[in-house]
Amino acid sequence: ESARAFRDSGMRAAIGLALFDFDDPQRRREEQRTAERVLAGFDVSTTDGRPPRVFPIVAPHSPYTCSPELLTWAADLAQTHSLVYHTHLSETEQEVRDLRAHRGSTPFAWLETLGILEKTGEKTIAAHGIWIEEPELELAARRRMTVVHNPASNMKLASGAFPYAAYRDHGVPLMLAPDGVASNNNLDMFDEMRLAALLQKHHFRDATLLPAEEILSIAGGGRSNVFSDFGIAGELREGSPADLVIVGLTHPQINPVHRIESNLVYAANGSVVDTVICDGEILMRSGEIPEEDEVIREARRCASALVERARR
Repeated sequence: ESARAFRDSGMRAAIGLALFDFDDPQRRREEQRTAERVLAGFDVSTTDGRPPRVFPIVAPHSPYTCSPELLTWAADLAQTHSLVYHTHLSETEQEVRDLRAHRGSTPFAWLETLGILEKTGEKTIAAHGIWIEEPELELAARRRMTVVHNPASNMKLASGAFPYAAYRDHGVPLMLAPDGVASNNNLDMFDEMRLAALLQKHHFRDATLLPAEEILSIAGGGRSNVFSDFGIAGELREGSPADLVIVGLTHPQINPVHRIESNLVYAANGSVVDTVICDGEILMRSGEIPEEDEVIREARRCASALVERARR
């Protein structure tokens, strides 16, 4: 249903079924069967020969919710189908403590010990990556895995501050993301850029950390090639998919324009976007999306129905 919704919207999406087994062998088998069924039914065919806008990834949730067997099985699945391997690593200090006590290892090192990073390498995405040690930074750089910063989520859950400068200095590929609605709410990437830049400056007491140009590049995909197999590789250039937004420079939120990079990161929010284009197709023009009112009404109806079912 998620894939269908993204296809209907025209947006681009990498979709992975979050896998959990909590060291339960029966649940692990159920998760494996479900993942295989979802993957088998995922249509990635296109009529024009270009990469599909909506495509699958393999997404075991984390080392603290997945057994070593499930984590390893997922890596084999990703390697077999040449898919991205997405997981959550080192989000909280407690998570790292617990894994060290239970497995004798830290999260990044645990994937390496299991042989997972050797299989998935630069097709690996690790969300959060806050509580990381020097050997793991060197490991992440060597494996060319992509680490994703989620500032709003990390702040809302009091998880800690992302060590951006350490990742930068080690040359680790980086991305920016809002995480899910439960730990963020607004999913506004402009807001995410602003929070990322401000959090670094505040936490590490260095006003020069993560300048506007750098966070713009990270947010725009210019610091990771993890999705290159699907035609999405770094910054926009000739031959890459035409995915872009047009910003209205007359919008009150962004005026006056003295330095566009600073305006986009520190002054703007999603309301400044005038037009959205994905793969050359215009999805929003002049701030309007076809049938937007109907979509919002149906979303409200579905949300109310879910809440009502949960009360029973």
